[in-house]
Amino acid sequence: MKVKTENVSALTLAMAAGDCPLDNTRRPRVILDGQEVEAAPVHSDRSWAAHFRRADGRWAAVPSADDGVLRKRHGLQGPIDDAFMSSFLMVRPTGKPLHDKVGTWVHGEMAHATE
Repeated sequence: MKVKTENVSALTLAMAAGDCPLDNTRRPRVILDGQEVEAAPVHSDRSWAAHFRRADGRWAAVPSADDGVLRKRHGLQGPIDDAFMSSFLMVRPTGKPLHDKVGTWVHGEMAHATE
C-alpha cells in the first residue's frame, strides 16, 4: 500500500472486519511518502488498523493513534466543528409565524440548509 501525504504528522489506516484484502499471514508493509514501514498485522476477522506518526521527517508505526498530545481531531476541536462533522436533526416550524417576514426568512433558511 502506498500513501502520499502533505502537512500530516500522524495518520491511521483502517479497514472493517471482512474488508481487508491484505495477507493475514504476514505483517503488511506500507510505503508512506516513499519510506517503507512495517504495519500492524491483519486480524483474523480480516479487519486491520495501523497507526503511524512522523517524527524528524521519518514515519514509524505506533501502537495507538492517541499519544496524549492535544491536536485538532474530531471530538476535540470545539462544538461548532463537531456539530458539522456528525449528523444533526433540524425541526421544521409548524403553524403560522407571529411575524410574516420572520416566517419567510425561516422558510428560506430551512430550504437552503436542506439543499
